[in-house]
Amino acid sequence: MKKLVLLFILTSLTFIYTNGQVRFEDDAVWHYDFYVSGSGFYKIELRPDTLIQNKNCQKYLIKKYTFYQQSGGIYLQGPIIDFPHEYTYTSGDTVFYYKNDKFYTLFNFSANVGDEWIINDEPIPFPSCDSISRVEVIDTGEIEINGVSHRKVLLHTIEGSPMGIDGWIVENIGPIGAQYLFPTGRNCNDSTIICFEQHSFKCFQDSLVGLFNPSGIECEYLLNHVGIGEKENQIFQVYPNPTSDFINIEFREIGEYQLTLFNHNGKIIISEKLSKMKERINLTGFTNGVYTLRIENEKSKIRTEKIIKK
Repeated sequence: MKKLVLLFILTSLTFIYTNGQVRFEDDAVWHYDFYVSGSGFYKIELRPDTLIQNKNCQKYLIKKYTFYQQSGGIYLQGPIIDFPHEYTYTSGDTVFYYKNDKFYTLFNFSANVGDEWIINDEPIPFPSCDSISRVEVIDTGEIEINGVSHRKVLLHTIEGSPMGIDGWIVENIGPIGAQYLFPTGRNCNDSTIICFEQHSFKCFQDSLVGLFNPSGIECEYLLNHVGIGEKENQIFQVYPNPTSDFINIEFREIGEYQLTLFNHNGKIIISEKLSKMKERINLTGFTNGVYTLRIENEKSKIRTEKIIKK
């Protein structure tokens, strides 16, 4: 009898741990950079639970901080925009999010390679797109953050989907690459090209994980440097632009630089460390369109520039 009781207790504890393992802590805060006309970041904060359709959900408060770069490297702050709240709930290893009066699978950390799920089926105005948005798991693994191992899944948006999630998704944290916390718009095909806002994970913090800031740059760097002229922001020039094959990048100073090139869907297609005063980047294998070039120097100064491939 004692053994049965002990087994029941251990089983119950295991279930409770597993059921809450992928749930975000209630004090979680995310920062995601964005690039389009202007730049800035999203700050996302969790708030106390909310009951929706008899499910105990977490509520996300979302603010968008916009900035515009002027001559001399001076950043001027634009409006701070409050976005509609988002809601999620967790069941087992799966995080669901609320949209269109229903819940969709957002992340599933027990999924296997080849698994698919629908992330949205809201009608969209473009007839060339599918009526539903789906993602597929193309890899799984683990990542150690602050001494603790977390599961991760690599998602890919299935062709034709008007909404998508791409990149690595980490347990207890969410997307950590060129992806926003929730699904974002995608170009369904080459017939209709829309320049969607592009995103990049900056940092995350809560009482469980602690601070996770792989870039080492202040989470709210631009907010803390508004109105400060910094010549370091003019760290390079790029030509020719538009281009049909190559771009040349000339730096003002010798140093170490991180180059990242995003396509129109915000997906990272080139990520390289550079150290020469002049570099040449080959774009011949890429489709025509608008790309975003992001350069970061050793002093954590960042500059972005639109590249047109024709």
